[in-house]
Amino acid sequence: MSENVYIIGVGMIRFAKLPGRTMKSMTGESVEDALKDCSLSKGDLEAAWFSNSGWGQSEYQHCIRGQVALSTHGIDKIPITNVENACAGGSSAFHNAWLSVKAGVYNVTLAVGTEKMYFDKPPVVRSGGIPGMGAMSGFIAGTDVEDTLKMIDQLKKQIEEGNKQAAKEKANGFLCNGRSCSHEAIWNNTTPNRSDRRKKSQQLNNESLSAVYISSDNRTSYE
Repeated sequence: MSENVYIIGVGMIRFAKLPGRTMKSMTGESVEDALKDCSLSKGDLEAAWFSNSGWGQSEYQHCIRGQVALSTHGIDKIPITNVENACAGGSSAFHNAWLSVKAGVYNVTLAVGTEKMYFDKPPVVRSGGIPGMGAMSGFIAGTDVEDTLKMIDQLKKQIEEGNKQAAKEKANGFLCNGRSCSHEAIWNNTTPNRSDRRKKSQQLNNESLSAVYISSDNRTSYE
């Protein structure tokens, strides 16, 4: 057990509405200021306690708030404990950070309290969860919600573009499930009867069930 425990660094951002700031950016700034105040680096931290009460209600970031807020700034290889205790959340995080050093478990710990209560636009979340997500909202809350929603939106746009391309080719009379959109015009003129044409059509469809895919550079491609 350590006889003496000291507060060696403090960081605090300006208290204001800050409509353009996010939970992540506010957390990063205050942590950087605290580290500069004591001339330590992120690698010196051994554990962290992160306090927040409203992030889940405003942006559905439940479950791993501290992990999301701190990992964005390179703090992700230490134990991170989330604290939710209303107006006493910050002091509860501080108490546990102090207690762990006092008990001799760690030498250097971090206590963070971040809250955002003003939004220039209404929060994306309603009482029923994330719009359009339904029951999946609970699972998404276990990820970085901001990044996950961006990824979902990007995938939707890629799918829409793919559907537009397919509709355009269908309107032109092409069979675009296969590798070549000109196959139909070729075999319709060369295949003598309906039965053979049906077999040929099935063959073309079977050759191209995975024709649309998302490439590594995030663009929809066709084979």
